[in-house]
Amino acid sequence: MSGVRLYKIFMAFTLAEVLITLGIIGVVAAITIPALNNAARNAEFKPAIKKAYSMAQNAYNLSISENGGGFGPYSSGSTLSYTKFNAIKSKMNVISDCPYNTGSLGKCWASTGVGKFDAIPTNCQGFIVSNQNFNASFVTADGAAWMLYTYSATTGADFIAVDVNGAKPPNDWGQDSFIMTMDDTKLILSTTCNFPRKDGTIITDFNYLLQ
Repeated sequence: MSGVRLYKIFMAFTLAEVLITLGIIGVVAAITIPALNNAARNAEFKPAIKKAYSMAQNAYNLSISENGGGFGPYSSGSTLSYTKFNAIKSKMNVISDCPYNTGSLGKCWASTGVGKFDAIPTNCQGFIVSNQNFNASFVTADGAAWMLYTYSATTGADFIAVDVNGAKPPNDWGQDSFIMTMDDTKLILSTTCNFPRKDGTIITDFNYLLQ
């Protein structure tokens, strides 16, 4: 075998190929990581949302049984809104109460409001951030904040909002906050309203939070 030389061939990536691969990985990460973070955040709050909804429905059911079997169908601009809201509140462990037009932000609701700031949906403007300071609200012992869509100290619309972790972020619809419609004998997680999230997307149906 004298005079025969054996060579080992080494295969390697060029610098350009490495940079292209890293660039692709970076693009994929930029697309998927925010989505994964949102999914994780939503999953984090779902148990608290389910608990809050169950508590509210139980309180509503108990109040209904004590008051003749029902509170009437959905209404807007009616005193029934306060009747329904107060019925739920009466069965809760309330630690802070903010009546209509006494300043809810920073007391019984997130100081910066919930949802997209100054967004003006096509309807139900009582829940845009600039109006949330006037709505009647309260806080329960578990730290959740509850708010009624109010027109005045005596009338409102049959919508009740819940922020399950109160003043703590993200304070956004569909994450730590949701809306219920107070119907005659049940609470419904869908509405005829548009609720703008901080990213600009609109939510009208919150039932997916219970899945």
